[in-house]
Amino acid sequence: MQIDLSKLFEREGSELNISCPFEAVSISFGGETFEVVNKSEVELMVKHSQNRQISARGHVLLRLGMPCSRCLKMVEVPFDLTPETEIDMNHPADSEDETPYVSGYSLDVGLFVLDELYVNMPMQVLCKEDCKGLCPKCGKDLNKGDCGCDKTVLDPRMAKILDIFNAEK
Repeated sequence: MQIDLSKLFEREGSELNISCPFEAVSISFGGETFEVVNKSEVELMVKHSQNRQISARGHVLLRLGMPCSRCLKMVEVPFDLTPETEIDMNHPADSEDETPYVSGYSLDVGLFVLDELYVNMPMQVLCKEDCKGLCPKCGKDLNKGDCGCDKTVLDPRMAKILDIFNAEK
């Protein structure tokens, strides 16, 4: 959703408080796409402090469906986001990377929230702290029980010595 900021410049100290929907149904990040399972309205407060200086503050609650890094079970990950920014409208950003959510006198609420979400994305998602993951041989979920596969991990550098021991048997 685009918010028109031009009315804020009519007088210093003017404020805009709005509640608007977060429209995304999925989020793409790191080559993966995650479903937005639950979301609240975006509460946004934009203020013209002085001399075309704008401060924007928002709040939104999101839940994304993300796979566990070990067993691939889907987990709902909660995010409590409070994006904030200061924008100097006298000196537009040198590149779009600095404020990709501001274009002219419009603020893109979706991009404003996504910018904060990307910073808060977890490096690893686990369904539980002691998740055992999947068996590397058969792919069985080890949280549901042992699969019976041979768990011996042999160092390939020791293969010749193993051959000697096996030849003596």
